[in-house]
Amino acid sequence: LFTTPEAKTWLNAENADAKQTLLLADLIKAVAETIEKETRRVLITRAVTVRYQATSVPLKLFRPPINSITTIKTYYQGADTAEDAAGFYVLGGLGKRPKLFMKDDGVWVATSIEEIEIVTSNGYGADVTSVPHPLIQAARQILSQFYDRRDDYIEGAAIPLPRTARSLMAPFACPIL
Repeated sequence: LFTTPEAKTWLNAENADAKQTLLLADLIKAVAETIEKETRRVLITRAVTVRYQATSVPLKLFRPPINSITTIKTYYQGADTAEDAAGFYVLGGLGKRPKLFMKDDGVWVATSIEEIEIVTSNGYGADVTSVPHPLIQAARQILSQFYDRRDDYIEGAAIPLPRTARSLMAPFACPIL
C-alpha cells in the first residue's frame, strides 16, 4: 500500500538500518494482507481463483471488486472443460457480494456438472492510487501499531487492530456468508 521509504517517513524511521528496513518491507505486506482479510476485498488488482460445488445458481463470488471473469471451467468426473465466459454475467460486480448467473436458463444440470472453477480479475486498480483513501489511512494506522509493537509478539496472542482503523475499514467490508 506504500513503499518502504514512505513507511519510514510515516514512522519517523528514516535512519532505519538494513534489518529494520527488511522488517518494514515485511510489515507492509502484513498490513495489506490484514486489510484484505478484514474487508474480504482485494486491494491491488490480481487474479483470484475459486472452486465451487455446482449445486445452485447464482454463485456468490468472493473478494470484490470484480473487474472481469477471466476463465470458467466446469468439472464432471474429474475432467475439466473450459466454458465461454460470455455465457455468464456478474450481477452487481462492484457491490458487496456479486453473484454469477448463466445467461441462458440459469439452472445447473446437477447430473452433468459437479464443480465449477472461476478465475476473476479483482481489485480496485493496478496500483495503490486506486485504493480508497480510508483504506490507505487504515493501513497507516495498522503499520504504526505493527511497528510499535514489533517486540511484543507472542505466538498465538491476539492483538486487536486500532479502533480507528476498524472504523475506516468497516464501510468497505463484505458481509460474511
